[in-house]
Amino acid sequence: MQYFTIPMMRTGRILFAAHQIKAALPADAPDALVAQLDATIEQATAHRATETAWDNRDTGTARGDAAAHDRDADEVIAQIAAVCRSLAPLGDANAMGKAANALLTRFFPRGVGKVTQLIYEEEIAWIDDFLAAVSEGEPAAWIAALPLDDFIARLRVIAPAYRAELEKGREALTHADVVDGRRATRDAVQDLIASVWVYSTDDSARDALLEPLAFQINSHRSHRRGRRNVASDVDPNTGEEIVINSDDVEAEAPADPVL
Repeated sequence: MQYFTIPMMRTGRILFAAHQIKAALPADAPDALVAQLDATIEQATAHRATETAWDNRDTGTARGDAAAHDRDADEVIAQIAAVCRSLAPLGDANAMGKAANALLTRFFPRGVGKVTQLIYEEEIAWIDDFLAAVSEGEPAAWIAALPLDDFIARLRVIAPAYRAELEKGREALTHADVVDGRRATRDAVQDLIASVWVYSTDDSARDALLEPLAFQINSHRSHRRGRRNVASDVDPNTGEEIVINSDDVEAEAPADPVL
């Protein structure tokens, strides 16, 4: 007879186990058990969308159109640098060459790639600083000497839209949402285990039905012991192990004992 302590593991493991349990249910399984299993799958599926959005929040998939604005900004910034590089060989004796060299030295001291590879928040901060700087003083004179007006105008359009998408994403999702969703999913799993116990009084039948869940719990704990700073999951359809590139591992909290 198996006793469970349910950790707050990721939803792929729960979904894969739940689908295996559903496939193993006999045809005469009570409606209440089937309904609880379906409710568990529904809750885990809904929370999986939150998990995915949190995992991807820095690459754009959790930030609406931020990824598109990031690509647009990168393109414009790269074009600005390319124009300057093409004119820089003219040298300081030439007005455009001098302005190009000055701009490259001031704004791209480590190359344009160091700017375009910044994470969203850091890149929009760089853009804000750049646009403010080229609006006055010497940098404004450099821009005036170079054929960059169209690029600067385009960057001024992209910047507020880019920032708005980042703010929208930040308001829409927090790590508390991830933890709350995982707790709700764990509660649904606990209710499912209780339903199995009500359904069957035979220890071996219970163990056989819940074996997919026990396997995923043990796999989750084994991974946590070996790589505590890396989250893991499985593909909910195939059960294939997945290492998650996320800082979500702190969501692991002491589990509540159940049954």
